[in-house]
Formats: sequence, structure tokens, C-alpha cells
Amino acid sequence: MANVTIATAANWIAEYWSTLLLETLHKNLVLAPLMDRRFEKFGRDGDTIHVPGFAEISATTLTNMTGSLTFSSNTESVTNISVNTLAYAAVKIDSAARVQNSVGEMEMLTGEIGRAVGQKVDTDVGTEMDTFSQTVGTDNVDLTDDNVLRGMQYIDDANADADDRFMAVSPATLGSFRKIDKYMNSLYASSSAALAKGINQRGYVGDIYNLGTHVSTNLPAGSAGTKNMLWHRSAVALVMQKDVSVQRREPHDELAEAIVAWTIYGIKLMRNAVGVEMDGK
Repeated sequence: MANVTIATAANWIAEYWSTLLLETLHKNLVLAPLMDRRFEKFGRDGDTIHVPGFAEISATTLTNMTGSLTFSSNTESVTNISVNTLAYAAVKIDSAARVQNSVGEMEMLTGEIGRAVGQKVDTDVGTEMDTFSQTVGTDNVDLTDDNVLRGMQYIDDANADADDRFMAVSPATLGSFRKIDKYMNSLYASSSAALAKGINQRGYVGDIYNLGTHVSTNLPAGSAGTKNMLWHRSAVALVMQKDVSVQRREPHDELAEAIVAWTIYGIKLMRNAVGVEMDGK
């Protein structure tokens, strides 16, 4: 039986590090999984995805159920999703430092770069959501139940589907919500909310009015508070052209080991009418 060599062991180590990184990354992706990912299959090649669109068509009545038809005028449009961001995080440790230190820096740093890449993607998603033109609430003031209901009205007015509706709030705004009896009292759970029964998994903290509610520290900042967000999934598209991968390197002129995590993606506001900025804490 052949000995385990540096070359073969390196394969195991890289796979182990990849597992550590992806586990940490996924724990830090709160906003990204809630975006519209339908266009990824069209973005395997090239740097732009062209998404066709058209104006809303209205139905009419055929007088006396007979006669000539009137055809609607089609107004075509196109929305371009630019896949233009390469995000990465990299660490390097001298070989001697690894030998003389049993703490396992590379393993810990692998988890850290996973967190860094995950937060970079989520922060960029939040930056794109910051282009929503509809706004409720007041900067650095507690969001209210009326604010949430007004935000829902905006996306209802835009005929957003009842499914795939979300709200992302800062930890401070989550604290504000926990002061609202309707969001915490189980007597209201069947009609409006179940926030108290939520589980904290990838930021998920429960439902409010059928809005999957998540807490995130990657939302855009206001002048003093935070720009919380309410939206339907179709509001923003995320195209991960290159999923996060891990590469292990040994610099040719150094006794060192390096780990690099990187990904390529594009983010685009697709339906402004089904997104709402919710100013608060």
C-alpha cells in the first residue's frame, strides 16, 4: 500500500477547507437566497443577460359577441443584467507559523473568508435594493404596524403574487417589532403574525402577514438608522455565474500556504413597484 503523500493529503485538506468555508458562507447569506434566481441558467457565458419585457395588456369586450377584434399594441422592452462583480477573500500563512502553532489558523481563517464573501454578496444585494423608490417609515424611528401594512399595500397595488414575499430588518428594528403585541402575542398568530414562533435560521425569525421576516446586518444605512426592506422575490434578480469556489495555493517563492475563495455575480432591480424601503432603526 502506498504512503499518503503531501500531494494526496492536500486533496483532502482542500476539500475539508471548502466544506468549512461553504458552511460559514451559507450561514451569512440572508438576502441572497431571497432574490429572483431564474435568470442564472441564461448567464453561463458572457457578461450580460438580456431579459425581454412588455407593457401590461388589458382585456376588452366584444360588442354583441361578434365583429372585428382590436389588437393590443405591444410595447417591448429589455432589461440588462450585467454580471460584473468578482468578489473574493484570500488569506496566507507562513509554513513555519503553521508548524509551530497548533491553534489551526488556516481552518479558522477559512471560515472567516467564507463569512467575508457571504457578507459581500449580501451587502451588494442590499445596495441594489436601496434603489427602491417607494418608502415608508422615518429614519431612526421605530417602524410601526401601520408602516408594514402600507408597504404591503404598495406591493398589492402592483399585483405582486401572494407567495414569495419577504421583509428584512435590522436587529434594532427586530427589537422594535418585539414591542408590538400583535407580532408577539400568540392570539394573533392565525391572522397577522407568528414572529415569536420563528426559528433563527439564516436570519429567519418568523412571519408577519405572510411576509417571511429575516434579520440582517447587511442592509443599507440611513442617515442615522437603517433602510429595512419589504419586497416580492421578483423585485431583484441575482445571477451567480460562478458559484463560490475555494482554491489552495503554494506561492512559488515563499514557504507559505494560501486559500482563496471567489465568486462572480450580477445583481439587478427588475420590478421597482414590488419593492419598498422601510426607514427605521
